[in-house]
Amino acid sequence: MKKIGLISLGCAKNLIDSEMILAMFKDGDYQYVDDPAKADLIIINTCGFIEPAKRESIETILQMAEYKGAKLLAVGCFVERNLPELKEALPEVDLWVPIRDYKNLNKTIEELLGTSDIKEINPLDRVISTPKYAAYLRISEGCNNFCSYCIVPYVRGRERSRSHIEITEEIKRLVDDGVVEVMLLGQNVNSYGTDANFGVTFADIIREICRELTDSVPGKPLHCKRLPFLRNIVTIGFKMEGCLTSEEVLAKANEVPLSGMLRMASDVLPTD
Repeated sequence: MKKIGLISLGCAKNLIDSEMILAMFKDGDYQYVDDPAKADLIIINTCGFIEPAKRESIETILQMAEYKGAKLLAVGCFVERNLPELKEALPEVDLWVPIRDYKNLNKTIEELLGTSDIKEINPLDRVISTPKYAAYLRISEGCNNFCSYCIVPYVRGRERSRSHIEITEEIKRLVDDGVVEVMLLGQNVNSYGTDANFGVTFADIIREICRELTDSVPGKPLHCKRLPFLRNIVTIGFKMEGCLTSEEVLAKANEVPLSGMLRMASDVLPTD
């Protein structure tokens, strides 16, 4: 039995990827371990968003390279963005897999370990690492904004809304597993559906999730909180090279009347 360890760095989007990667092993002859000294394979899901994150990724790789009994696999955003430089600088890593190659990740790892029973990565199949009552739910990937300070469009690609059918299927699975709190993930979740032609909006997704969660907790009121209605306003202040001051951003936010935000909220919040 091969023992698998995984370190997930960076944001919750990376964590979802890590959960999908772990699920690739769950039906085969593998065991998860949290002690790198016991691992046959150590996977590091790197982050490269800012300089401290890059340093943390490099330091983690070098720390894990001290465990000579394990193969070392590096994946994630830092690998996607800086693969050639990392390969040259860190020969300690046995295998580098950028995000664009995740579709073949199972076969690549099988070659590394000499096995043949690793499943393909599947967005509907995850090993949930959050508390049992809560889970992240990705509704979109990538971004179209190309802000001057941000690498997300270059690492995760253009914005792609996830199929509403797949989202509904995943929320049903999460609810069946006991999840009662869902945290939606996407670089700009409130632009969900604007890149696709399936006629489903962010409000529709919220309604469906609210219905599923309400059914899972009979007799209890449901509260949908912290919907990011002001996300696009804040983005305006930092697009490309023309940044606004913090005072200008706040002034733009204050231009949105409270009544307008309440009307938007009433469109998506469940009613009795």
